[in-house]
Amino acid sequence: MESTYSRNIYYYDVEAGFNGWNASGLWHITNNRYYSPGHSLWYGNEENKNYDTGLENSGELISPLINLTNTRKPFLYFNSWYQTRSDDIYDKKLVLISEANSSWIELNEVNHEQKIWIRETIDLSGYAGKEIRIKFFFNTIDNNYNKHEGWYIDDIIIMEE
Repeated sequence: MESTYSRNIYYYDVEAGFNGWNASGLWHITNNRYYSPGHSLWYGNEENKNYDTGLENSGELISPLINLTNTRKPFLYFNSWYQTRSDDIYDKKLVLISEANSSWIELNEVNHEQKIWIRETIDLSGYAGKEIRIKFFFNTIDNNYNKHEGWYIDDIIIMEE
């Protein structure tokens, strides 16, 4: 009989700053809203509490290199909260992956009930034994209706199940 276990591979709770993560666009660390006290990553503007710049805008949040070389069944978990346009065409919230420094591949489009914290889960088993980077990408697609609060990410964890 196989035993069930969990092993923490990577953990980032935002409390110690960017810690190797690179941010562009409106991504930044905030205490405006968070899942676990007292900070999260947010695609939004502190001044007006939305992501309206008057133009189409986008930004990415890229992890440092994460080592999955000694894993078999890794899973990515993160807490997500957003208030964006409700249709599927605009305000894209994507999670992508890259092996070391190769091309980005889309893993998931975040699209759950808005304005509640949800723990997202993504199976990374196809990347076991490799070094990866994770990217959170937000894109408004156009310059209309961008006066929503935006997208928050907190407590990014990779565990082996």
